[in-house]
Order: sequence, then structure tokens, then C-alpha cells
Amino acid sequence: MAPKIDTLTTTQRLVKAVYKRLESEGDKKPTRYQVAKVMGVPYGTLYPYEAGETQADYFPALRAALFLGIDPDSVIAMIKSESGKKEEDRKVANEHLQHKPTKVIEAVNLILC
Repeated sequence: MAPKIDTLTTTQRLVKAVYKRLESEGDKKPTRYQVAKVMGVPYGTLYPYEAGETQADYFPALRAALFLGIDPDSVIAMIKSESGKKEEDRKVANEHLQHKPTKVIEAVNLILC
């Protein structure tokens, strides 16, 4: 039996990166409230994001990407490529990502690792 690979959604990686950035700016561990404030969502919305139960919508993803200094368009396309309601939507998002410069995608992935 192959070992289970633990993969995070783009939203989970985004939330994790916001925590890291907040931590690097202060001397205390950031709270969920602080992360929710950065993303512009209610505090209770973070748990489903962190658990991988839901993906961030446009504006929370945009706010987090801008806070992190990464290309929001790429982040949103990554989220939609994973969570688009229709297969066609996911396909369009993936095609959009393929047209992005490699350096942009690498930079986003570096921040979201």
C-alpha cells in the first residue's frame, strides 16, 4: 500500500502563509482573529479554510495575496483550478495558469509552501 500523501489546498497554504507573515512581523504567535482580519472574513470562516473544507472566495484570496505581496490573479486561478464547480471552470483556470510566466508561479508557490 502506498503511503498517504498529505496535500494542502491552495486556501490552506494561503492561510498558513498569512500566519507566517504575521508571525515574522511581531513577537507573538498570531491569532485566528488577526488572520481573519487580514483576509476580511469572519473569525468562524477560518476553521473551514484551515481544515480544507472550503476554499477562499475571490476577495479573501485577493486580500491575502496582496498582504503577502504575491500575484493575486495566480492565487485565485489556483483556487479555482481546485474548486471550480464545473469541470470546464477548473479547466479554464488551469489553462490560465499555464499562460502565466513560470517565475510568477514559482514565486507564488515559494510563498505558499
